[in-house]
Amino acid sequence: MDFANRGATLALYRGGSTQVSIAEQLQIPGSTIQSILSKHHKDPKSDATLADRPCAGRPRATTEKQDRLLH
Repeated sequence: MDFANRGATLALYRGGSTQVSIAEQLQIPGSTIQSILSKHHKDPKSDATLADRPCAGRPRATTEKQDRLLH
């Protein structure tokens, strides 16, 4: 899910569209629309609901510069 679809979802919802019509217009599953809107309802003033959350994982062993030198 990209940033543009999240923004479009919120814009359509604020404009009065239903979740079903948003899902049809954007060709996104209804569960995704529900997830976006539920995150937005928790903090409606924040645009943080539109940004990707940081991914968990193992810390880097090399720097980006070292990666370039290895290639």
